[in-house]
Amino acid sequence: MEDENEAGQEKTEILPDNHEEICAFFDELKSGKYEAKLEKAASMIAKTERLFLAGVGNSGNIGQYGARCFTNMGKFSLYISDPFYPVSFFQAGSALAVVLSVSGETPEAVDIANRLKKAGCAIISITNKEACTIAKLSDLNISYHISMCREGLHVDFSTQVPAVYLLEMLGKKVRNRLSEE
Repeated sequence: MEDENEAGQEKTEILPDNHEEICAFFDELKSGKYEAKLEKAASMIAKTERLFLAGVGNSGNIGQYGARCFTNMGKFSLYISDPFYPVSFFQAGSALAVVLSVSGETPEAVDIANRLKKAGCAIISITNKEACTIAKLSDLNISYHISMCREGLHVDFSTQVPAVYLLEMLGKKVRNRLSEE
């Protein structure tokens, strides 16, 4: 039985088990593949005066968690929940945003990344792939390469485990840098 969703696409009947992909992601972390990018990102975050996290949908929820995580680690940060949040008051060099997006192409997330960049805000993006608009707008991209699983335009079943783990790792690295000062 095939139902149609609001975008006219077939509904996902059986969600894939992406255990192997998640294990591969953690194996890549252990191999050191991410270490240079994570160290650079932690350095950028530790040095910035203002830290913001932004995302839309599920990525927005992870961004909100990330803002709390960084604040818990000693780096006060705020989550931008409104994709139309005014950013024109940012001063170049004084703010950094971590923009989260699975696809890296969500129009609202691309728009806020563009506006943050134009306002002089450094951008670190966490996306599923580096060949996306948000990654290209970023000063640094950390991509995790997990299969996307979507149903139409507004329902995303893609795992957020890599994004959560990367944020937590960055938070700990930032805390360690701040405690060395």
